[in-house]
Amino acid sequence: MIPARIGHSAVWTGKEMLVWGGSDGSYGYRLSGGGRYDPVTDRWRPITPATPSARKGHTAVWTGNEMIVWGGNANGSNTNTGGRYDPATNSWSATDVTGAPSKRGKHTAVWTGKEMIIWGGEEREYGRKLNTGGRYNPAADSWSMISPLAPQQRADHTAVWTGTKMIVWGGIDDASLGTGGSYDPVTDEWQSINAQGAPEPRTEHTAVWTGTEMIVWGGEKDFYQRYDNGGRYDPVSNQWLPVSGPSPSARKGHTAVWTGTEMIIWGGGSDSTETSTGGRYDPSTDTWRATSTNLAPKARNGHTAVWTGREMIVWGGVNGSLLNDGGRYDPLLDVWRETNTINTPSARSAHTAVWTGREMIVWGGEWADVQVGVYYPDRLLYDDVSPGYWAYDAILALSDSGLSSGCGDGLFCPEGLVSRAEMSIFLEKGMNGATFVPPTATGAIFADVPAGYWAAAWIEKLYADGITGGCGGGNYCPEAAVDRAAMAVLLLRAEHGSGYVPPAASGSVFADVPTSHWAAPWIEQLASEGITSGCGGGNYCPDGLVTRAEMAIFLVRVFNL
Repeated sequence: MIPARIGHSAVWTGKEMLVWGGSDGSYGYRLSGGGRYDPVTDRWRPITPATPSARKGHTAVWTGNEMIVWGGNANGSNTNTGGRYDPATNSWSATDVTGAPSKRGKHTAVWTGKEMIIWGGEEREYGRKLNTGGRYNPAADSWSMISPLAPQQRADHTAVWTGTKMIVWGGIDDASLGTGGSYDPVTDEWQSINAQGAPEPRTEHTAVWTGTEMIVWGGEKDFYQRYDNGGRYDPVSNQWLPVSGPSPSARKGHTAVWTGTEMIIWGGGSDSTETSTGGRYDPSTDTWRATSTNLAPKARNGHTAVWTGREMIVWGGVNGSLLNDGGRYDPLLDVWRETNTINTPSARSAHTAVWTGREMIVWGGEWADVQVGVYYPDRLLYDDVSPGYWAYDAILALSDSGLSSGCGDGLFCPEGLVSRAEMSIFLEKGMNGATFVPPTATGAIFADVPAGYWAAAWIEKLYADGITGGCGGGNYCPEAAVDRAAMAVLLLRAEHGSGYVPPAASGSVFADVPTSHWAAPWIEQLASEGITSGCGGGNYCPDGLVTRAEMAIFLVRVFNL
């Protein structure tokens, strides 16, 4: 069970919620553990203990492949270190500290699609506030600073990503703030936000991005006045509109998610009184509806919430004591369900949580152990691929996408080798979609692939697309297993097109792939794109044969499944 906590982080991966870090709240003990929660199977799994240092008040973003955590307060001192967690391999790697922003906590982070942007925060707990930040590129593992011509320094503010700009608003310096700014990473320029019509100054509020507007709601002013109101900001017109009532009760420390049509807020309260109520705000009608309280989780603040595409999952937080339970809210039915408490991370607050697309991963916080937890809602598709299997996530993602239905009889055969015939189907479906049907085979392309061969149509389509020329001598060798060198060529052509030519090889990436190797440029390019890190020990094993589990990982990364 992952311990109770507050102040943790939570992100949604598309499949899981990832919770990490936070604090146990009683003595300020920071947590570096967490978990992955899958709402389909209602299961938790721990995250590998080789994590960044324990902390709270950090940030977490989901990149599509990794959760990146950064900054925060590590047992009394702020830090500018971070880590990248890959749920497919259940492994961590450190973020580079060269050129990183200064140490801080209570900052914000957004993911742009290729960079994580950090901004604001405080240099030490309850210390001087900051108006600096940085942009982290995980592909290059490098930092670049952002323009210092920024809004007033602050912490406990909010930030949203619009698709082109980061908008920060509110927070606290010497007093609560009602100002903000928008940052364009392309031009490295800030623009101020119109203050006319903006909500009252506040901190510990929430903000969501709807696709056209930023909606802020709730929070408090200068540690005493709670709000039950908010505003809608349109960055195109640079104008604010009010969020009308009647609304949920005034609160801070709540959470908010955007469903695609509504903002759902839940929990929070004052310093001494938490609530288990919430509300659903529809900006198209400027109206609120209450969320059901039947079977709702116990009242709390300092929890996290992620949106799965169907449900809001809340977890952790504090209500007199730290909590390591939560709930799943379905707005379509207006009903709550409990999350499984078996194998949950330790109770915590001030942690983070992300959603992967199938799992919720939690990490860090106060009084978290060194274990990260994963709440895994996904079903068990194959009898030979258990939730603990190293390529479990990738195999399920491959199946969810429709690129594979296993090897038959409820099995995936993860250790089985991938034949060149099977590879043709994987690649064509990856390029054209799971429902794609190739033209009828002629049997005239390869001598060893007659028209009646089970994969003939797929093989001939792969040839027509310029992805393969066969194995030589007018043959395709359909039953031969795919080796890792050939795989590199096939994957990159499928990704970039038949005319793609990779950069020249350096010979310095893998010890067993010198520049003289026929596939060296392809192999090094595959590594530079983060699709492979080799077979271990600094090698690539170009003549090694590819298993179905390995191919699942490669296909998920190439086609962003």
